[in-house]
Amino acid sequence: MMTGTHSDHVICYTTDINFLLPSIFSAKSVRQFVAKDKINIHIILFHDKTDDYDFKGISAKLAEDNIFLQLTTPDFYKNVDTSIFQKGHVPIASVGRFFLCDLLPEQYQHIIYLDGDTWVNQDPSALIFKQWPENKVAFIDDYSSFEGRLRPAKFQKYWDKIGKAKLDNYFNAGIFASRRDTWKQISEEAFQFLVEHPEKCQYHDQSALNAVVKERRVQLSLKWNFQTNYKFLYLDKDISPVIYHFTRSPKAWEGAAFPWSEQYHQILPVKQEFAQFDLPLKSIDDARVQQINTDRHKQTMVFKNWLMRKIIRFFTGIDRYEKTSFKL
Repeated sequence: MMTGTHSDHVICYTTDINFLLPSIFSAKSVRQFVAKDKINIHIILFHDKTDDYDFKGISAKLAEDNIFLQLTTPDFYKNVDTSIFQKGHVPIASVGRFFLCDLLPEQYQHIIYLDGDTWVNQDPSALIFKQWPENKVAFIDDYSSFEGRLRPAKFQKYWDKIGKAKLDNYFNAGIFASRRDTWKQISEEAFQFLVEHPEKCQYHDQSALNAVVKERRVQLSLKWNFQTNYKFLYLDKDISPVIYHFTRSPKAWEGAAFPWSEQYHQILPVKQEFAQFDLPLKSIDDARVQQINTDRHKQTMVFKNWLMRKIIRFFTGIDRYEKTSFKL
């Protein structure tokens, strides 16, 4: 039986077995800043088997930090048309966030969702304990929203399919915060859109959410979802990241590759702590890491210059975005 704090706020993840260990990394990074008696963390695992890994041992170890592993069962899918997942190559763990209100215990009325490829860099309390208004969900722009201002032709055909105007803010779905009742309504609408229009949903759940959320969004600073491309642009010199999001390969746990070499070394102790459970985890060899570092340092060196960053921020609209974002 689940114990832990009685708070009505929760941090949660949805994952398959391949992203379970990265989700644990992320959850443990939360605990560097937020004590276990302040908020519970739930990792919802979509996995058909129950005996191929030591889930009891993993659960017991996680529960020490009030991190709770929830395994779904095949019965969960009985009212879901799973053909959409095969037909559109949509990973069920990705759209699992649409079913959070069915899976999370009733005590939780405020949901903070994090993708498994995230790492908390500073205290996130301002985000996770915020009392969000009804009918609003907090998202952060996707990097493509800014790139699209410079190269609209690359994205316009896709944006048209999901009803986005040229300069509409297109958000990343990997981190969000909302009241439970609000998320239930929005997630049901988004899943319906995904089922009815899979050909429009190039980025699956993210596409569907962008299609239906519209004016119900609260826009937050990039520091709450600091994606890999922002790191390439050295925007961490100007925007102090709270949550890193490893949106491009290699991910931080795969090797000490730029721009996440520091995070790779921060993750190592957690990796060693859970090594006994032999969970799957991708990695790259040292030669590949060295090649990536050489190439990327050459490609991004120009952005170390503050003037170049200033120009990029202006022409992409990043400065304007930050000024108009809701302040936590």
